[in-house]
Amino acid sequence: MLECSSLVVRYGPIEAVRGCNIAIPSGTIAAVLGANGAGKSSLMKAIAGLVPVASGRIRVDGEDITDMPPHLRARRGIAFALEGRRLLHRLTVLENLRVAWEFRGRGGDFKAAADRAFARFPMLAARSGFQAGLLSGGQQQMLILSAALIRDPRYLLLDEPSLGLAPVVVQQIFAVIAAVCRDGATTILLSEQVVALALSVAHRAYVLKGGRVVREGGAAALASDPSLSSAYLGG
Repeated sequence: MLECSSLVVRYGPIEAVRGCNIAIPSGTIAAVLGANGAGKSSLMKAIAGLVPVASGRIRVDGEDITDMPPHLRARRGIAFALEGRRLLHRLTVLENLRVAWEFRGRGGDFKAAADRAFARFPMLAARSGFQAGLLSGGQQQMLILSAALIRDPRYLLLDEPSLGLAPVVVQQIFAVIAAVCRDGATTILLSEQVVALALSVAHRAYVLKGGRVVREGGAAALASDPSLSSAYLGG
């Protein structure tokens, strides 16, 4: 289980996350919803260790990781796919996967892991020798997700995976997200502005507004609530 208790994240005097409490059972998908500036990305970065926590605790399977550096979190099985297509653009597709593999640990069968990545996204297999910077936006997002999944993480953090992508690519990516959770028992925390899309794959959802959790519940129940968008998401 991934848990955040009374989590606070500050940037100077600004509180981006305010007393956030979430609990995500293992093997499920939780969506974090909210308008721009709601605190979704800050919550993700705090869990990954990329921004400091002002107060509160983060626990994974009962272990307190609040003060653990990012690389050790990665080796505990936490992977983070950042928003913004953050790749090593001059390296090839295969080299990007290799860097992600080495960062998250030593040993193991990299070729088998790369083959699994290419089976999920055959389009990447045909471009394994291409520089990442030459890929389309959709292909780059496939590569980012593949790099995050390269060592079959226990926990996967996804920040706005649909941003700026064509609908057909979004469908492919979200099909992989659902399959990874279902088949590999990976626990996923998904930050997304497209509410219907996120709730279509999630088991549970948290709605952030001003850094606080203002709604939470089963994804199906929130999906059927017509007031959700206008009340909390800026719609």
